[in-house]
Amino acid sequence: MVPLCLSAEFAFRQTSHYCMQFVNKLREKTFFANCYLLQKVFIGETK
Repeated sequence: MVPLCLSAEFAFRQTSHYCMQFVNKLREKTFFANCYLLQKVFIGETK
């Protein structure tokens, strides 16, 4: 039987791990979207 505090900490670690993965995925998407927008603007400016 695992002590409650340990299992709670484990659950919290798992949750924060998934949250970090989710945030990183979102960051990647917005980063690539921003790069794409900047590229379009830059190419539009230089035409």
